[in-house]
Amino acid sequence: MAPGTAPPNKDNKFSATKHRKIQQSKKFTKEYKIAEIKKSLHKKARLKKGYFKALKDEGYSLPDERENQSIEHKSRVDPSLSYKERKDIQKRENIEKLKALKQQKRDTKYQQKLTKEERRQNELDRVNEIKKKNENRQLKRERLTQTTRRGQPLMGPKIEDLLNKIKTDDLYK
Repeated sequence: MAPGTAPPNKDNKFSATKHRKIQQSKKFTKEYKIAEIKKSLHKKARLKKGYFKALKDEGYSLPDERENQSIEHKSRVDPSLSYKERKDIQKRENIEKLKALKQQKRDTKYQQKLTKEERRQNELDRVNEIKKKNENRQLKRERLTQTTRRGQPLMGPKIEDLLNKIKTDDLYK
C-alpha cells in the first residue's frame, strides 16, 4: 500500500446498494414530492411557452385565456334569472347537445358506410384484376405451348413473345 492512500473498502460493492436505497427512500418524503410537482409545473409552463412561440412564428393567432373564460361564463346560466327560466335554458342547452351528438353519430355512421363500400369496391376491383391476369396467363401459356401435328413446338409464338419482351424492356430502348 502506498503511503497517503486510504485502505481499500471491503464493503465497496454494498455501499452502492445502500446509497441507492437511501435515494429511493427519499422519493416518499414530502419535500421530494413538492420538488417533483414544482419541476413538472415548470416543465409544463416551458412547453406551453414554446407552443405559443411556435404558433406566433408560424403566423397563427394566439388563443386568449380571457376570451375562453368569458365564453364559459356566457354558457353558464345567469343566477339573476328565475328558477323556471334557468330550467328552460338548461333544457334547451341539453336538447341542443343531444341533437349535436345524434348528428355526429349519424355522420360517423355515414362515413363508416362510405368507407366500407369503398373497401368492398376496391376488393372487387382487385379480384377482377387478378382474374384478368390469370386469363391472360392462360392464353399466353396456350399460345406458347402450341405444337405441330407431329408434336414439335411451334417457334413463331415463342419468338414473338421474346421480341415483345425486348420491345417493352427499358434496357433496349
